[in-house]
Amino acid sequence: MKKSNWTDLGPKIADPTEKEIAKTIEKVKDNCDVVIQRDDAINFYKLTEELGWWKRVEKGSKDPRSFTDKMSKEVREFIKNNYGDDVSLDEAARQAKETIARAIPIEKEIIKKEIAAIIEKYR
Repeated sequence: MKKSNWTDLGPKIADPTEKEIAKTIEKVKDNCDVVIQRDDAINFYKLTEELGWWKRVEKGSKDPRSFTDKMSKEVREFIKNNYGDDVSLDEAARQAKETIARAIPIEKEIIKKEIAAIIEKYR
């Protein structure tokens, strides 16, 4: 599946059920006028689910309450353990918000390209 420069930020999407696979094949056929194979339907399903997850994260990240003190503490610990820097909670939260703001559009673009590549394979 996708290859990213980011450290596996996305969700772990479970394999779809047989019903979801069939729905995915039908959806692609209706929307793109191509019939994709089962393995590609599984990847397509997982990619579209992940894209939806990133869109929800993007929407939620705009809420100032979305970064809790617990998250800031975890980020501060991560920075200290990995980079040796001792930063304030405010700085940790700022860095987390900036990282998410940069990661979201990159991840969404990677996923969109992979979805397009699946469709293009059958044209």
